[in-house]
Amino acid sequence: TEEPVKKVYPDFFAEFGKNSFAAYGKDVPSLKSEMNYFILSSLGVGSFSYSTVSPSVGKVVKRDFSELKEYDGYNVSSKYYGEAMKRVMKLQGAAKTVRAIDLVKGLKGYAAAGEGFVSAMKAEKTELSGKRVLVVGCGVVGKSVIVALLAAKARVDVYDVLPHVALEFKKRIKENVYVLREISEDTEYDVIVNAAPEADAETVSQKVLEKCPVFADTTSYKKSKMAEICEKAGGKAIGAKSFEFFRAYYSVCIFLKRDPSEEEAMGLYGKFIKSER
Repeated sequence: TEEPVKKVYPDFFAEFGKNSFAAYGKDVPSLKSEMNYFILSSLGVGSFSYSTVSPSVGKVVKRDFSELKEYDGYNVSSKYYGEAMKRVMKLQGAAKTVRAIDLVKGLKGYAAAGEGFVSAMKAEKTELSGKRVLVVGCGVVGKSVIVALLAAKARVDVYDVLPHVALEFKKRIKENVYVLREISEDTEYDVIVNAAPEADAETVSQKVLEKCPVFADTTSYKKSKMAEICEKAGGKAIGAKSFEFFRAYYSVCIFLKRDPSEEEAMGLYGKFIKSER
C-alpha cells in the first residue's frame, strides 16, 4: 500500500512523520503529555503527535534509543539522561555548560530545565535576584537550575549526597557556588529547591524548612513532606507543575526551531491553569 501512495503523494510519509515527538521513561505522568499537547496546539501546530515511550520489557536500552531516532525529538526522564548523552554528537545552549541533557533533537542534546525553572518562579511571583537559594541535588536538573539561578543573580548553596559531584561541577563552571557537606540548622534560605527525587524530610531539617519562605519542588506534582512542613509554618510551597510546564514550553520551541518568548510562555501557562479548572 505504501508504493501507490508514494506515486500519487511523493511526500506523504515524510509529511506524516513531521512534528512527531515523544517522552521516554518509565511511568511518565499523563499531565506531562497534556502539557505538551496543549502547548503544541496553542502554538498553531496543525499536525503533530506526542507519544509516551516506556522502556520495553526484555529490550536493551540501546534498542529503545535506536527506535527513538524515528521521532523529530524526544524528552528523557531522569533515569535515562546518561544513556541519552551517549547518543548525541553535539551539545547546544545551556547543555554546553551543564554537560548534561534532558531532550534530544536529531543528534543534538539540549537542557531546558534551568530556563523552565526560572520562568516558573516568575510565574509564581518568586524573586530570585540577590536571594539565598539552597539547591538539593546536583544531577541533571540540579545542575541546570544552579546555572540558571546564577544567571538570575541568586546566591546559591548546593547539597548533594555525593559532595564530590557538586564540587566537580563547581570547579568546572568556575562560579561562586557554596557546596555543603551537610545542611546546618542555623542557616536561613529565601528559597529551597528540591531537585533530588530521593530527597525526603530528613534531607533538609524541619527547622530549616520552617524558616524558609519558599519551597520549590522540581521532582513531584504531589505535595511532599518537605513542602508540607514549609507551608504549615507559613511558607509557600510550589509543586513541579509550573516547572514542568515551562520546561515543556522551552522544549517544544527547541523541537519546532522556534524562538521562545517568556511573555508567550506566561500567557500559555495562565490559559493552561484555567483549562484545568
